[in-house]
Amino acid sequence: LGEHQRIHVLGAPAEFDAELAQLTGVQVLRSLDAPDRCQFLLAFARNRAELAPLIDSAVAAAEGDAVLWFAYPKGTSKRYRADFNRDEGWEALRAAGFDSVRQVA
Repeated sequence: LGEHQRIHVLGAPAEFDAELAQLTGVQVLRSLDAPDRCQFLLAFARNRAELAPLIDSAVAAAEGDAVLWFAYPKGTSKRYRADFNRDEGWEALRAAGFDSVRQVA
């Protein structure tokens, strides 16, 4: 999170709440409503139908050198079937001037 003291987390599954509860000194906002601005956003999506509005909201609210992270199921997931992956589905973000990171360990 670096110096970010206010973050937006959208679409997180209930099991992620325990992770968020461990954050100290960080305000976690669970929605992104206009005219909110964000500098750090973590959004969860399982398919393009969920991803598209998250991208639109994130791009509209991004402020300065915003950090936007999108979490999605791995292609090998037996629980979820994503219709996008690390290489496909990000056209709207790229068109808005954002770049992607290939892999995060």
